[in-house]
Amino acid sequence: TDCDLALLTVRDDGFWAGSLAEQRLSSEIPALFAEVVCVGYPTGGDNLCVTKGVVSRIDYEDEPDPWRNRLVVQIDAAINPGNSGGPALVDDGACVGVAYQSLKDGSTENIGFIIPVSVVEKFLTAWRHGCLVQSGPLQRVTAFGHGRFFAQKLENASMCKALGMKDGQSGVLVRSVDPTSPNAGAINAGDVILSIDGVSIGNDGCVPFGCGASRHDRVPFTYVATSKFVGEELEACILRGGKEVSCRLRLCPHEPVVPSEKEAPWLLDYAVIGGLVFVVLSQQYLRATFGEKWRKERCSGLSEIIDSKQREFSDEQVIVLSYVLAHTVNLGFQDVRNARLQHVIINGECIRVRNLRHLVELVKGMPEEEQHLRFELFPRGGGMLPGLIVLNKAAVQA
Repeated sequence: TDCDLALLTVRDDGFWAGSLAEQRLSSEIPALFAEVVCVGYPTGGDNLCVTKGVVSRIDYEDEPDPWRNRLVVQIDAAINPGNSGGPALVDDGACVGVAYQSLKDGSTENIGFIIPVSVVEKFLTAWRHGCLVQSGPLQRVTAFGHGRFFAQKLENASMCKALGMKDGQSGVLVRSVDPTSPNAGAINAGDVILSIDGVSIGNDGCVPFGCGASRHDRVPFTYVATSKFVGEELEACILRGGKEVSCRLRLCPHEPVVPSEKEAPWLLDYAVIGGLVFVVLSQQYLRATFGEKWRKERCSGLSEIIDSKQREFSDEQVIVLSYVLAHTVNLGFQDVRNARLQHVIINGECIRVRNLRHLVELVKGMPEEEQHLRFELFPRGGGMLPGLIVLNKAAVQA
């Protein structure tokens, strides 16, 4: 899913034969100081556990990609491992959200988060309408669309003036557009988005948030799109060359270049060529290689790709030379680890590798007169790190 939710079922018919009461949902955002009760089976015992607290804050997630952020409700009731997926109830028994995480960084206390029912209901509606994307062995519910473009704030007055913005105009600068998305051409890098669906965007990249007790708060402009589904369109007013222009933007499925599905590391696709172990970069690979705190590490520059890599091809995968199995054929390259593959060089031509299958096809289809396999890696800083790997083709095929 694109909102940390999943649908589970029990296949034993006997489970459903009992008297199961229907849980009432309340899509109203709870007010600050409203009491909530979290119910679940967290660590510490085997029986039902109930914790109580109040709503502390209504906020938006703070992920690097604003299209991935969702509305969340912060509470001070204890949420521990095992609470995730359990309901958060108010006085009249209505469910106002689903517990999903707590902040435990050693310097904070009693900070937990629930996904509000408004997000849950949209997730369920998307599932009923068949808004599904096959992602490996999993089916992912695409409840929320992605604009497939990235923008930056415009809080500097000189920059606004340089872009031709007049007094009273505000918005965000389009930094890049996915060339494989339907929005390529509708908006371009360098455009300024002034409003979406009639809602003006501030230079801070935010719009007013008008729900419940937080009606005076502001949230990222992507919140305007949360009421729509994948395939639906947004009406945007943009500033291009000093003139205001209207265009329509389509919400697309979120298809990151680096997948985030939490599959087991041993299910990763790989190819071994002359002892060079190539894998498809994914978040589970980074987690398995660099540990649970991989986001705080540079990970040989690989972690930065997750938030900054723009798709170049519709079938693109990021290919990484993960490890080198020591052999005489690859002597001198045994120390290469976690290096991103850029090109395969054939007859002097640098061919950009699109995905793992393309890499294998290039190697298998190597011309007979080509005596060497040449792999060019992306630069990884200074020093004597290999940027070009050359293997004897006959020795590799032997």
